Amino acid sequence: MRWPFYHTTKTLVIKALLFVLTGTAYTARAQAPSATSALVQQAQQAAIQTYHAAINDQSQLYNGSEYFNYTRFYQLVEGNQFHPGAAAQPGTLTYWGHRYAGIPLLYDIHLDQVVVRQPNSLFDVALLSTEVSAFTIGNRSFVRLAGPVADQGAGPGFYEVMLAGADLRLLAKRYKDMLDQPAQNMTRVVFSSADRYFLQLGDDQLLKIKGKQSVLAAFPRHRKLLLRHIRDKRLFTDQQAREADIVQLVLYRTSLPDRP
Repeated sequence: MRWPFYHTTKTLVIKALLFVLTGTAYTARAQAPSATSALVQQAQQAAIQTYHAAINDQSQLYNGSEYFNYTRFYQLVEGNQFHPGAAAQPGTLTYWGHRYAGIPLLYDIHLDQVVVRQPNSLFDVALLSTEVSAFTIGNRSFVRLAGPVADQGAGPGFYEVMLAGADLRLLAKRYKDMLDQPAQNMTRVVFSSADRYFLQLGDDQLLKIKGKQSVLAAFPRHRKLLLRHIRDKRLFTDQQAREADIVQLVLYRTSLPDRP
């Protein structure tokens, strides 16, 4: 797979250079010879400055340390440390205030670390987490909460945006436990998911969501309607569907009018 971003910056700069020089040459036909030379030099200088600015902007992607896959220490690995998968996927990224598109990304949820996969390189780059404000991988969106967000098991880090309404966001803190389990004289490690869910009401209030009771407690004015929806849709009858049921119930809440 070719990653389009790594060709985009250079292509745009070349097109801009050709456009500027073509336009300058056309304008210069009506100018005196001395003015023509000055205009061409100005256009070339502007294009060069634009090119260097674009290269410097792209270089921010490599402002991090080498990412080392620590599972290499083990002879047997069950699962992996990544979400949503161990293969890099094209995504978008806001890093050091700059937005990039078409970046091959991995997200190590054991370390809460965003990783850039470099084409034609043996090394991956672990980005500075404090400078990543948001990113997407495939159709999944993540934001970074940087300040003190709650005392209910949440903390600074990346959260997947499961649902965004006018007055709330449903967030998932993705995490995988890493457990050493030696077996038959082999080094063995097992990864298991331990996701947590939160409702963000406003900028600061973050409520931990464990199931239907947590959602009902967050919206006491809509309790009766939410209970009816749970019964009608037979939600929270299967533990394996807990995440989907939480999303469906909160989505239904966003469709209800506010009550006094």
